[in-house]
Amino acid sequence: MKKLMVTFSLSVFILGLAQAQAFQKQSLVGNVGLGFGWYGYGYSTTSIPAITLSLEKGVWDISNVGIISLGGIAGYKHTGFHYQVPPNYSDHWSWNDFLIAARAAIHPFFIKNDKVDLYGGVALGMRFETWKYSYFAAVPEYYTTHYSYGLFSIFAGCRYYFINNLAVFGELGYGPGYFTLGLSGKF
Repeated sequence: MKKLMVTFSLSVFILGLAQAQAFQKQSLVGNVGLGFGWYGYGYSTTSIPAITLSLEKGVWDISNVGIISLGGIAGYKHTGFHYQVPPNYSDHWSWNDFLIAARAAIHPFFIKNDKVDLYGGVALGMRFETWKYSYFAAVPEYYTTHYSYGLFSIFAGCRYYFINNLAVFGELGYGPGYFTLGLSGKF
């Protein structure tokens, strides 16, 4: 994970050594992404990548520093585990996590490239988890529990616009995944 973070950071820095600013005041950008590398639930769990939707708008231009953006993120993650011993015993666990958070980011001016948007920021919100357990033997048993957690995250990311209003993006930080990849659209 550390090598991935260093490689990502160096790539972003090298891409950013060029001409104009990709993110500006009044920019409105939406992201759709898949998050990878969330916390583990135990041995042999299966999961789908987290699905994320986020939106941000450039709201303040801070002289010689960058653009401050405000927005939000919503995400979903499912993980499950199934254990079976023939002929008549099985356990099934599943976790469904939803999150919603407000985000603020800075898009620094030192990256002068109209195709690259480097940013970092914080998110504050809530994570809602539903845990289900099913036990099948002589008498089936079912349990469902709901939890809510506060969410605080620091994140860093980069968008590369391969055409004027469409970009690929990558983000590092805690949220629906430790590493998120996806597409961004500028409106």
